[in-house]
Amino acid sequence: MFWRTHKFKAIAACLSILGFLSLYSAPSREVIEKTLGFSFSSLDVYKWTVEKIKEVTENGAKVEKDSVEESKAESALAKKKAKAKPFKVYVVTWIGNSEVERGFMNYFASRDIPVEFIVRNGDLQVEKIKEFRKEIKELQPDLVYVLGTPPTIELVGQYDKVDPSKHITDIPLVFNLVAQPILAKIAPTFGAGTNRNITGHTHLPPMEAQVKSIKSYMPVKKITAVFNEVELNSSTSVDELEALGKSLGKDGFTVERVYIPRDPATNLAIPGKIIETFQSTRKDSTDLIYIPSDGFLIANTKLVGEALKDIDIPSFSPAESFILEGNVLMGLVARFYQVGQYTGYKAEQILVKKTPVGKIPVDRLNSFFFIIRKDTFNRIGLYPPINMLKYAEIIE
Repeated sequence: MFWRTHKFKAIAACLSILGFLSLYSAPSREVIEKTLGFSFSSLDVYKWTVEKIKEVTENGAKVEKDSVEESKAESALAKKKAKAKPFKVYVVTWIGNSEVERGFMNYFASRDIPVEFIVRNGDLQVEKIKEFRKEIKELQPDLVYVLGTPPTIELVGQYDKVDPSKHITDIPLVFNLVAQPILAKIAPTFGAGTNRNITGHTHLPPMEAQVKSIKSYMPVKKITAVFNEVELNSSTSVDELEALGKSLGKDGFTVERVYIPRDPATNLAIPGKIIETFQSTRKDSTDLIYIPSDGFLIANTKLVGEALKDIDIPSFSPAESFILEGNVLMGLVARFYQVGQYTGYKAEQILVKKTPVGKIPVDRLNSFFFIIRKDTFNRIGLYPPINMLKYAEIIE
């Protein structure tokens, strides 16, 4: 019992002594006894204590050495990253910074990829895009990011109308929020590369899926599409909607087109005409208002919301912002933040993995969400079918 007690005291002494003695020299018997406050009962106890001190100190020294080496490695890696030249990415927006750009930029941060962003806002004006095109050629960034159909076409041209003296042909470009890249002749087909300096993706679900979503909520025989006539992505989407309606035979529908008035001097749609254009639609003349992913209307989502809150007509859009902020009843949509993240992924393939941009397939996101606005269906008195609540997302 006496031996066991002193053994535990000796261990305690080891821990205490290690607090103030060198890791590279064993303490004398006198020092240990002074620290313990008593004398060892035998030489064996003292020797055991010394061995334990040596064992612990040697292990401690090894751990400290390993820690120092690890710290040096981490420091070297951090310095290497700090010294790494950031990629220069020229960002062209069409409707100002949005959740799409936030998702795109955050992707690089999450992947610890150093990037310098040069951000320019086209503000729905093609003339500004032409100025940006000149600047891009001068700056020669590593990558160009562009949102929207009109600026994409202005920067790189349609594949059958590329003018090397005007368009950007030698700098990689990724596009998003292009509703109809195939119909707009930005890319020849989905699921394949463009064999030129661009790639990207659409955020829209197939038109068949959009119509199926509408019909699962309510029957329709006439749809009124409200949009900006000069936006190619909007007009091609409505063309596709109309063609699908005709192809469905007795289960089909007709499509009426209502355009936002334009300023004759500039040919630009007039924001001040949005509310009266929507409110001119009569409930007895249509079953549903369809709003395509229209850049002009997305930029003026609040005005769309103001117009729709006084109209008792169901509405649908494949663009998320109209349901979240514009009082639209329902939509089959891709999350804008995820759209930007996916564009970031494509950019990483180009910048980091050095994949030729023309070999990266043009595609669409593979996940969409059916969302319904609760205050809108309460206001117009058109409630979703019970079985729809199993998969739809209801938002306030």
